[in-house]
Amino acid sequence: NYMNIGSNSTKENECLSWQVFWEKSTGNKRLFQGIAGNYFDNFKLAFPFSSETCILDFGCGQGYLASLLA
Repeated sequence: NYMNIGSNSTKENECLSWQVFWEKSTGNKRLFQGIAGNYFDNFKLAFPFSSETCILDFGCGQGYLASLLA
């Protein structure tokens, strides 16, 4: 398990676990891009925006949504 849930791991081990998670997830690039694309399409419908709109992307992934928003 990537987060060491239920163990007495240190914060460093938990961060390392997330690093391992993203390293192992790179093979699913098309899946994550598809999810981001679907989210982006729904986001546009719910919150119409223009090139003048400011959006904060707090960065909890590989940046696929941010690149679509840019």
